[in-house]
Amino acid sequence: MLTPPNLAEEFFTDVVAPLKDMAVIRDAGHFAAFMQPEQFLNELLIRVRPLATAPESAGEHAQPLPRIPARRHSLS
Repeated sequence: MLTPPNLAEEFFTDVVAPLKDMAVIRDAGHFAAFMQPEQFLNELLIRVRPLATAPESAGEHAQPLPRIPARRHSLS
């Protein structure tokens, strides 16, 4: 089962987060890490790794991200 990109974008727009980004990996659906592993890894390296290795994210100076309550969404 694949989620149409327009529905994923609609959901993404509604998500409230201190930092967010969206990448569409074609022909992968919910199994992007298994169906398109090279593209999935590339997206992680480009989008996530810089955040994880940034100097301000290391050590005792790091600020924890606030917890945001989960919201249920209906696709109907």
